Amino acid sequence: MLNLKLYTYKNNKTLREYIRVTDTINVITFAEIDNMIDDNNYIVDISSIVEGLKTINNKGLTFNVKDLTEEQIDDLIHKLNSKLIGHIGFKNSFEKHLKEFRLFNKIGEHKILSLFIFGTSGIGKTEVARILHKLLAPSEKMIKISFGNYSSQGALNSLIGSPRGYIGSEDGELNTKLDNSRSTVILIDEFEKADKSVINFFLELLEEGKYTDMLGQEHNLDGYIIIFTSNLTEEGIKEKIVPEFINRLNYKVKFNFLNEEDKLKYLNSRVNELVEKFNKINDKKITEKSKKLFNDINVSKYNSIRDIEQEIKKKFIDVVEDIEKSD
Repeated sequence: MLNLKLYTYKNNKTLREYIRVTDTINVITFAEIDNMIDDNNYIVDISSIVEGLKTINNKGLTFNVKDLTEEQIDDLIHKLNSKLIGHIGFKNSFEKHLKEFRLFNKIGEHKILSLFIFGTSGIGKTEVARILHKLLAPSEKMIKISFGNYSSQGALNSLIGSPRGYIGSEDGELNTKLDNSRSTVILIDEFEKADKSVINFFLELLEEGKYTDMLGQEHNLDGYIIIFTSNLTEEGIKEKIVPEFINRLNYKVKFNFLNEEDKLKYLNSRVNELVEKFNKINDKKITEKSKKLFNDINVSKYNSIRDIEQEIKKKFIDVVEDIEKSD
């Protein structure tokens, strides 16, 4: 008779994380676990957990830049530079700031790498966060919070939860997204719209590298990258964002419009990406001849990558419709 070593969990988040890991290596399935769960206790085969953790270690999975080797850091920077179109100044500086952060993080000086990227809408500010997230944690959910709705009183409660007994109590958007993803890249969009209490929260977070939510749970963000974005001008930043916050950032950079060469690079890169995805799942393929139809897009008409993206998708629909009509 097979003897299983069993362990009891009362922490649902921890259990579900172990289940997710072990399920990916076919050691134990969700269906098997669900049959073993009641309302109060969670029972899981501890031997499966051990095997799952061994597998993680063997694969060398890591989501945190502070745990990467120098070779992995160089590879990360190379891939970021190749995927991010334009913004040469940022690319040249980011490597320096990233390596400086890792040095100071090791000696306990800097817990979080904080970037503030500002400039006109639609020129690639949020793309930095998306690329870094995909490079570090491609299988995880991206942690993104837009501060468009965080300008009113009580905004901090929406971010990190309400105190116990508070009417309309919520878990907090940041808490929930941290619990549901192992990604260590956080995108904070439209930061200029944040309420003063939220700005003060981030002042302390960047200093301490951790925070305690309204329910008393500590969240450790050691080694995380937080990217704040804003559509403000330099003058607007001086007027709307307190100097204490700006001075606490590791790196502040302005993104400018792409030049014509970079716009064409984006066009070609995005078209190739869409075509590759389409051809993987369809019998009728988009050919090199059909791809030339995208050259009709006049990128010089647009300053925003977002506008070029819309034109690409319009043309993509036309190309796909033509293919489907063909014999």
